[in-house]
Amino acid sequence: MIHGPCGSLNDNSLYMSDGKCTKRYPRDLLAETVTGNDGYPLYRRRSTEDGGKSFKLKVLNNTIDVDALGRLYTVHPNNAECFYLRLLLINVRGPTSFQELKTVNGHVCATFREACQKLNLLENDAHWDISLADASHTAQPQQIRTLFFIILTTYFPANPKGLWGKYKEYMSEDILHRMRRINANPNIQFTSNVYSEAMILIEDVCLTIANKSLTELGMIAPNRYSNNIFDRDIQRETPFDVKDLQTFVQIIYRERNWY
Repeated sequence: MIHGPCGSLNDNSLYMSDGKCTKRYPRDLLAETVTGNDGYPLYRRRSTEDGGKSFKLKVLNNTIDVDALGRLYTVHPNNAECFYLRLLLINVRGPTSFQELKTVNGHVCATFREACQKLNLLENDAHWDISLADASHTAQPQQIRTLFFIILTTYFPANPKGLWGKYKEYMSEDILHRMRRINANPNIQFTSNVYSEAMILIEDVCLTIANKSLTELGMIAPNRYSNNIFDRDIQRETPFDVKDLQTFVQIIYRERNWY
């Protein structure tokens, strides 16, 4: 509930008793937040002499000076864009709009997170880079994907797309091996569909455990529709018997040579 005008401005306020506001408004101006006699905090409300700001406001046909008070609440990194918005509000002086907060060196960033990155407000990903590099030499692709999921949803790296681009082959090796086995073709190489399937596996875990999509975690969205078609095409090819196909090709070859 918002506390409305009281005191001399509104003697009939519900909060008035014996000529005083029961909620102790207006509060005293304080240069710093201190603990009151009752153990509750008395928040800083600076006067103009202490660097505070005030503005004129018309209330019930009366013009009064109001002290400007801003308070930023803590935000968990899980609430990504709010977290990065708060980080910008703390570090960017005098913004007049959300677009201005997103503007860095004349460039309007797509997200608050991107603006934080360009302003170097986020830690670098050296630690996560080393962790993934170590895992790529010893762990299975599924284990590397799990590690990447944990990094994404728990530690919120500054540049997750860069980490994915650097280690996506290690996270997708089992999928490539399966494609080669299904098609009996050891020459198949990494494709966008292989990478997309690995991203789908990662995103499924993110959605199940953290209720976050990859785009909410700073990644690009996998192409699920394309991969569904890709999987159906592979499944359509798998029922064929390789020996029967070889026999059929030999028959066709002999018939062509006969004519």
